[in-house]
Amino acid sequence: MKIREAIRTKILRSYLRWLGVCGLVFLGLLLLPKDFSRIVWIPTAILVISVAYAYFMSKVRCQTCEYQFPPAVMSSIRRNAKKSRINYCPHCGADLDQEVGANNSFKPNLLRGGSGR
Repeated sequence: MKIREAIRTKILRSYLRWLGVCGLVFLGLLLLPKDFSRIVWIPTAILVISVAYAYFMSKVRCQTCEYQFPPAVMSSIRRNAKKSRINYCPHCGADLDQEVGANNSFKPNLLRGGSGR
């Protein structure tokens, strides 16, 4: 598995968890009794959804330096078009197309000048 694929998997898992939180919040809003003021609970729901999004997206990090990717970089990592996607970590410069072993140890690509350590 490549680093890019591992990051895409983390992004997808984060989105799915966030959507689960959104579903629970909306279900909770629907199940409120009629005498509750929805005007008070809707801003609370928006706050919970926003905090959940920030929390889950903060878990998407570079596997070499633990750099937290900004949302614009995450969308560039996910893109399939080779022209506009990011190929290296903006913080440590790790090649995102580098192979990762089963225990998340990196397999350097010797053809690109990897150290081989």
